[in-house]
Amino acid sequence: MSEEVQLDRPERIPFGERLTCSVDAATKVSGLSRSMIYNKMKSGEIEWVKIGARRLIKVSSLLRLLGE
Repeated sequence: MSEEVQLDRPERIPFGERLTCSVDAATKVSGLSRSMIYNKMKSGEIEWVKIGARRLIKVSSLLRLLGE
């Protein structure tokens, strides 16, 4: 019997294992302000992707910036 994935209750992925996060999540985790996050994105210190209207930060890049 195969295991079924429950789409209505997705598992929480630990932050360090996530591929991307929102700007809001990045500010909460890092303690940096939104403007600082956007400045780091603009300078290339934080890698990000734009999907539709959303800007998603690459978690590995954020962790690298923070020295993790």
